Amino acid sequence: MKKKMFVLAVFSILTLAVLVGISNDLFFAPITTEAQQNSPRSFDDINADIKENNSNPSYDLSAKIANDLFTNLSVLEVPSPVKSSLTNDVALAHLNGTSLINNASIVSAANNLATQASAPSYAHTNEEQVKVVRTFLNRLIPDLVKTEGDMNDLEAFAVFVATVSQKVDNEAFMVTPAEFTASMNQNISQPFPGSSEAGIVNIEVVQATPKMEEMVNVITAYANSKNLASSEDILNSIGIN
Repeated sequence: MKKKMFVLAVFSILTLAVLVGISNDLFFAPITTEAQQNSPRSFDDINADIKENNSNPSYDLSAKIANDLFTNLSVLEVPSPVKSSLTNDVALAHLNGTSLINNASIVSAANNLATQASAPSYAHTNEEQVKVVRTFLNRLIPDLVKTEGDMNDLEAFAVFVATVSQKVDNEAFMVTPAEFTASMNQNISQPFPGSSEAGIVNIEVVQATPKMEEMVNVITAYANSKNLASSEDILNSIGIN
């Protein structure tokens, strides 16, 4: 339950990012949230590990970071063997340091997963949504996630996991790609969390909605179907290898 509350609280802030858009990235400072108290590890701690790994990369630390990222960013309950396979393979790929992954690759991988799961149209994503996810993650783990440009394997893994989770558990993201793009042009008064104009951001746990419940059913059916993708297939679809 603590993990669920943490994820929903963090993504309630990300919802505001959706409404504001992403045109004023340089004016926003990194943010912290009280929601982190419900997480096994704070993003500050994870980012410290990332900074250390950037200077002195190792398999063990890379795998630990990948595991922590999945734990903190995913709303999906994944069997331990699958999670272990994902994080271990990401760590190995990260140490190889050969992959350069762009936003389009994240979109393609997420949409391919939605198609395989026979998910509704609002489960599909686009580059605008991925850009918002990257903008938000950059504030949480700036030593890993950039706001633009190609991504390495570990960075792409974090962005993919967060994007997929948005499509499962965040009403602002649970719209069709066209609807999301149109919503970014709406005028609002709430500043982006972390900006100089923003005050204290209230954190609330979002209650389940019909769309969220529908996605739970979609995921359950997919997890028990013959179409279930392996961890290797998922990583290959992202470009992590």
